[in-house]
Order: sequence, then structure tokens, then C-alpha cells
Amino acid sequence: MNDRAIAKWNKAAKFLDAGLRGEEARYGRFKRDLFGKAKGKTLLVAAGTGVDFKYFPADIELTAIDFSPSMLEVAENKVGECPAPVTLTEADVTHLDDPDAHFDTVVTSCTFCSVPDPVKGLRELRRVLKDDGALLTLRLALNRTTSDAAAPTAVRPLRVELTGFDPALGGSLSMLLVGDVVSG
Repeated sequence: MNDRAIAKWNKAAKFLDAGLRGEEARYGRFKRDLFGKAKGKTLLVAAGTGVDFKYFPADIELTAIDFSPSMLEVAENKVGECPAPVTLTEADVTHLDDPDAHFDTVVTSCTFCSVPDPVKGLRELRRVLKDDGALLTLRLALNRTTSDAAAPTAVRPLRVELTGFDPALGGSLSMLLVGDVVSG
């Protein structure tokens, strides 16, 4: 990750939680449903300030990464909100130190819109995910039928199982929609 991006998110760490209150009220139930499907050794990518810790089940081992040291400092105060043990690690999703096939589950929440090279990040996630593992992704989608196409109006929780090989990602993506699209 470049220094400019790290500086941006370090600065945002002080104020991010206040800006997320409405989002948490609106999307928390979807996060709880999706992240509750995590199993075994679980990697949370872009942990931010730790607002998602409370949505994970107790019977996992959670490794939460972020490239922003300031985000991780704030997240440290929320580790107790997670029912599972949490290990915080400063890391960049495009350069993970974990061994191949290490995690049973990888979780992302509105992550890849902020990653400069998302394909490289997805390749790394494929590398560290076990062959029978699951990638649980929550992303905001845009409602293209309104006049304000920039406003996020739907949540599309996806459970993606990675199997086989794909030239672009090093594994084929087969997606199964876990929840319905919910209009805003």
C-alpha cells in the first residue's frame, strides 16, 4: 500500500466510527447473518476500527488485518466486543505473510473499492484460503434506477466459494447469493 493511502486512512481513523453509525444501523443485520457463517481460522480483511468484530461467531479464530496502524489502534479497543479471540495484524491484502491454504474463511466488507489493485488482492486471498474454504463478501451496490446513482441503496451479501483455477485469479469463482438484495 502506498504512503498516501496509509496517511489518508490513519487520519480517517479518528472520525470513521461517527460516520458509520447510520450504516451500522442499516446494514448490521446483514453483517451478522453473513459473518455468522465464518468457520475455523478466519481472516477479516480491512478491519478498520473494528466495528464488525461483534458480528462474528464465538467458535472461530479471527485474524483481523488493516494496513493503517491508526485504524488498528482504534480496533484494539473493540477486540472485547468480538465473541471470538482476535489477533490484530498490520498487513496489506496484496502482500500477505500467511502461508498458502491457511484460512478456512476470508471475510471482506466494502473492501475492494479501496484497494488500488483489487485483482492482486483477490489472488492473495485465493492463495491463503483453503481449497474448500469460503470467501464471505459484503459490498454496497448502487441503485441505478434512481436519479442519484451515487447513493448506496442495496446490500448484496455474497458467499463466494473458490475452487479450481481461473487465469485471472488463480481459482474459479462460483458465487452463491446468501441474502436478498434489500432496497434502501
